[in-house]
Amino acid sequence: MDKKPNEMVEENDQPQQEEPKPNRTKWMLIMGLLAVQLVVAVALVYFVIVPRVWPDKVKKSEPKAEVKKEKKEKDELGVIFTISDLTVNPKDSYGRRFAVFEVALEVENESDKKELERYRPIIVDQFLDYLRSRTVAQLTIELDIQKMKYDMSQRVNEIIGKDVVKNLYFTRFVLE
Repeated sequence: MDKKPNEMVEENDQPQQEEPKPNRTKWMLIMGLLAVQLVVAVALVYFVIVPRVWPDKVKKSEPKAEVKKEKKEKDELGVIFTISDLTVNPKDSYGRRFAVFEVALEVENESDKKELERYRPIIVDQFLDYLRSRTVAQLTIELDIQKMKYDMSQRVNEIIGKDVVKNLYFTRFVLE
């Protein structure tokens, strides 16, 4: 390696490549996307997860007049029609589990109660079909129980052909 000192100087004289500077717009874009993701995550937690986990904590503000009106309606209990001893095996329990229900239907007047009595066998059959289609998990989760009440009320109203059921109550609900 027979290099002359002049050649060595020439190699050192070459400009060294500078490291590229980070692109400022690229970092701003990344930080903006992270901020949007953070906002979406907070909104998801607040509007979706919190109401499901703590439904009592998220209360919607209602005008005071409507609240008083609801209290008056709750004080006035309608006529009660009871269906007892509904026993079913929940879906996918393979006969190892069973549930016993007693359902009370609140109606407006005695004529609606007589109408329910007339359709009792059909109503019982529909309730049994509906309750058999629920899994054990669905029978234990509060939100699903509220949905069951609504669905069962709607089934009765469809059978009768008009809205007669004001409320549906489970007066016995045993799951074994």
